[in-house]
Amino acid sequence: EYAKSSGIIFFDLLEEGSFIQEDGSGQQEIKSQWHGTFEGADVREASRKLTGKSDAVHCSPVVWYSTKDREAFTGEDYDLNRTDVWSMEPPADLSEVTAVAIDCRKNEDGSEFVLLGRQVLEVFIRMRAPTEIPLDAVYACNEGKVLARQGEDENPTELASRTTAEITDEKPELHKESDPPSGTSEDPAVLNQGDTLDYKIAVTNVSEDRKMTDVIVEDDIPDGLKIQENEITVWFADPRDQMKVSESPRVSMEISGQHLKFTVSTLVAGETAHMEVPCTVLAKEGVLENTAHVTSANGVKKEVSSETTWHKVVPLGVLRVSKQVKGGLGDRFYPFSFRLKFTAGEQELPKAWTCRKGDMEFLLEPDEEGYLVFMLSDGETIEISDIPRGTRYEIEETDGSFMGYETEAEGNTGTIGEQDAQAVFINTKDGIVPTGVWDGMSGSLALLLAVLAAVIFKISQILKKKPKP
Repeated sequence: EYAKSSGIIFFDLLEEGSFIQEDGSGQQEIKSQWHGTFEGADVREASRKLTGKSDAVHCSPVVWYSTKDREAFTGEDYDLNRTDVWSMEPPADLSEVTAVAIDCRKNEDGSEFVLLGRQVLEVFIRMRAPTEIPLDAVYACNEGKVLARQGEDENPTELASRTTAEITDEKPELHKESDPPSGTSEDPAVLNQGDTLDYKIAVTNVSEDRKMTDVIVEDDIPDGLKIQENEITVWFADPRDQMKVSESPRVSMEISGQHLKFTVSTLVAGETAHMEVPCTVLAKEGVLENTAHVTSANGVKKEVSSETTWHKVVPLGVLRVSKQVKGGLGDRFYPFSFRLKFTAGEQELPKAWTCRKGDMEFLLEPDEEGYLVFMLSDGETIEISDIPRGTRYEIEETDGSFMGYETEAEGNTGTIGEQDAQAVFINTKDGIVPTGVWDGMSGSLALLLAVLAAVIFKISQILKKKPKP
């Protein structure tokens, strides 16, 4: 309580120390297995410390730097008078710094700094852990020393303290889902041109006590999809707080073609960031394979991959409706009436349908009840195209049965799948085509014709014998 210290200098030979580890064979001295990179010294707390009992004069710390080989350091080098070892000018490349000294002997007015009893003088040294280390390199040991005079002593006393740092390969978890849900590589989920496909990415800091910074997630969206850039959203704990990524204070996004790069500035322990990427299917067919990757976290290169989603774009469906007329009394030229109704599957149906009949192509719109109405004669076919897969259809001929035809239909109901759909309507009316003459008159008719022929022949003979005037 009544002690005081002066002539205070902090020395730190950066991560070049050793510690004692106990194992089954006894105690073992372990030297530092890796070295970090010096990034700077923070002396702001020390510069705010008042000297002695003053209420106005503060400590004025000065930072010294050394680039001497760590292993060549000796006890004699802990002396700021060694100008071959120490300099107040840092090197251009801070990674060359091997030791740091912080001189707290003077105040801002040049007087001697005095630290009273029960007071604390703090300085901070910032190091960056290496990005690549051998798998068996786990610990670094840092030894700090303080030289200070106690009370009225003229000679400084040396105090030392050691600490160890354990390096771990902190990797976030990364997951990916999609809507519609993914299939497998052997059986991809089916999509059509014009469908919406949403990718959902979730990156989690699985650490229980450490935050992550600058977590980078990259994703190459498959060709054949149009990214709805302005609709990409992000949220953290509560999906009700979902916002556009362009408005997020913690997530930024870069887009280049089909390549997306998200940077999550911070993820506290156990926290998850969710990104949703809506896309529109432009491709007419093909396989859409997609995997997201964490490429960096805490400024360190990472290789973390999500699940792979699998989708397959199949061409839009086609429905062909054909007409056949059979039987002796069947009218091959009569235009029979049909009505067709589609029921949507997962995709919204168009307001007009592309149709082809012979060489003629046209658009057909549903009536007020939602039916497509058309007519077909014998041998004609109408083809309706660009039908979304999963659409149900039902076709009805409206006038054949009322005209005395026996009607038969094949494929008149069904669901549009990967194969084109075919419906055939057959109308049959058997019998002999009427001639308008009663069969019972056939003998008399023949006799009458014979008599007329004889009369005509006789007249012609008489005319031939008549003399000329």
